[in-house]
Amino acid sequence: MSQFSGKTAVISGGAEGIGLSIAKALGDQKMNIVLTDIDATNLQKAAAELETSGVPVLAAVLDVADEAQWQSVSEQAIERFGKIT
Repeated sequence: MSQFSGKTAVISGGAEGIGLSIAKALGDQKMNIVLTDIDATNLQKAAAELETSGVPVLAAVLDVADEAQWQSVSEQAIERFGKIT
């Protein structure tokens, strides 16, 4: 069992590229993934891809420059997964 199993990671810019690759790698380690991106369309596609692979995922639109949106994402993550570790 992975030392990361059951833990939660928040990934910004996760709808494609390096962010999505990191999400997949952490999902393979049985982590919960909070996937964020400013592009809602690509975000939903990426989240669906992770879910199809059996990765527990929460998708949230996020503009990283907006502190209130970060607060919202953290609240959603805690509600869904219990904590972020």
